[in-house]
Amino acid sequence: MPTAIFKILGSALSIWESKEKTKYQDELIALRTEYYEEYNKPIDKRSDAVLDDIMLKLCILCDSTAAAIGASNPATK
Repeated sequence: MPTAIFKILGSALSIWESKEKTKYQDELIALRTEYYEEYNKPIDKRSDAVLDDIMLKLCILCDSTAAAIGASNPATK
């Protein structure tokens, strides 16, 4: 599931024409890197709490990105 969310948010950011999109893309890249670094650890060293925290941050990023895109596009209001 996280892979799908990373791809969907990445696609949304790729078509959004705004100067602000780079800060959202940077955060997405950081979260993706952090997620896969934790996920690819051996199972006995992997922390589900860390993965859950990353997923929460990803959900917050999705919400804030959707709000920013909506605010910058009057047609979506």
